[in-house]
Amino acid sequence: MRTILETAMHAGNPTAEIKEELAVIKYLSTKNLSDDHTLPKNLELSLGAAMHKRQSDQSAVSPSDNPTVTRTLLSVAAAWVLTIGIDLLLHGGVLARQYLVKSPFLLEPEEAFRRIPLGYLAFLILTLGLCWLFRQLNVQGAWPGFRLGAIAGFVVWGALALGLYSISTISLPLMIGWWLGQSLELGLAGVILGVAANGTSLKRIWAVVVIVVVICVALTIVLQSTGWAPPMKTI
Repeated sequence: MRTILETAMHAGNPTAEIKEELAVIKYLSTKNLSDDHTLPKNLELSLGAAMHKRQSDQSAVSPSDNPTVTRTLLSVAAAWVLTIGIDLLLHGGVLARQYLVKSPFLLEPEEAFRRIPLGYLAFLILTLGLCWLFRQLNVQGAWPGFRLGAIAGFVVWGALALGLYSISTISLPLMIGWWLGQSLELGLAGVILGVAANGTSLKRIWAVVVIVVVICVALTIVLQSTGWAPPMKTI
């Protein structure tokens, strides 16, 4: 009996717990114990260990199910920084020429530059909302994260772009560029949130984010240096 109990205890699974309790029941059924009798020491210890393990398993929650606040905030921050890097490449490089077209829809370059922090705050709000959505739907992994992030971006930015186009003088190329570009940004933010939810090391995530942001800055400089995009000071 003791060998069975020890084997069950080392197994570390629900079957082991059941074996512990069955061993006690079997012992009691073969002994005509009165109220003043106690269990043998080995059975008492084994049953106590099994009950303690069951309570621990019931109260324990895996990190992926209930991530710490610090990890969640760092994941959101990483996704946000990535969107800022992509946004620099998008608006400072790919779409930069569109901002040179005189339009009452656009602010003067100096005023637009002063309001850049408000745009980045908007990205942070979207990233926080996306993180909440991922938690609700239990989204994990790079591809599921990108897919849901891109869909969310396509819906949110598409509705905004169409709304602006219906009541303002925004040009069609700029509207489409915003729609597709911002959808891509939120999709890539979803990649970061997805891999973070899947348990990937935050150090690795931040290393990738820093590399991508540096690449985005470098590409922006290349586009401006080669004349594809105007220098930042003239945008």
